[in-house]
Amino acid sequence: MLGVPLVGSASHRFNLATKTFLAEHEVLVGAVSALMVALRTIRNRADLRRHTSLAPLRANATRWSSTFMMLERYVRIRDAIKRVDAVYDLVPKPAAHRRIVALVESLKTFNSVFKKLQEESISMKSVRLLFDKMAEMFPVTGHYLRPDAEIVHSPVFESAVVKVSRGSEADLTPQESQALEPFQLEAAATE
Repeated sequence: MLGVPLVGSASHRFNLATKTFLAEHEVLVGAVSALMVALRTIRNRADLRRHTSLAPLRANATRWSSTFMMLERYVRIRDAIKRVDAVYDLVPKPAAHRRIVALVESLKTFNSVFKKLQEESISMKSVRLLFDKMAEMFPVTGHYLRPDAEIVHSPVFESAVVKVSRGSEADLTPQESQALEPFQLEAAATE
């Protein structure tokens, strides 16, 4: 091709990492999903409406953010849900509820990172800092977020760009310097 390294989508990597994190909580998510489906029947929805104006939400399997919104909605309307007799047996018990609340808090962190990744001005340096922190806080995400993750097309190049953006050019390895050469030539030609 052009002889320049490729940089993958940080958002794509983050979505994969988030799905991996959610897979560890599949039982909890499934329980809330089953409850929300049951609440969407005509009779149960009418009964719920007497206690809250907020409607139950379902998760979209292709978007983790919809799972987050569903769990967040469950937490907000749990007291009203417990007043719907037809679904009482589906309401998570207190221990499971506490785990769901903790999961929602974790997903708030994921959501804030996701929003940060959508900013036009985000740099590879900032992405690296965010990914390192997320992998530290949620180790299961490291498979996709580590600098040497299998999904990274050009880890040497990404490392070099991060070092340059930090002002640490002196720390570049020979391989990193070589990965940046095509861009140094272009910079010299434009002067």
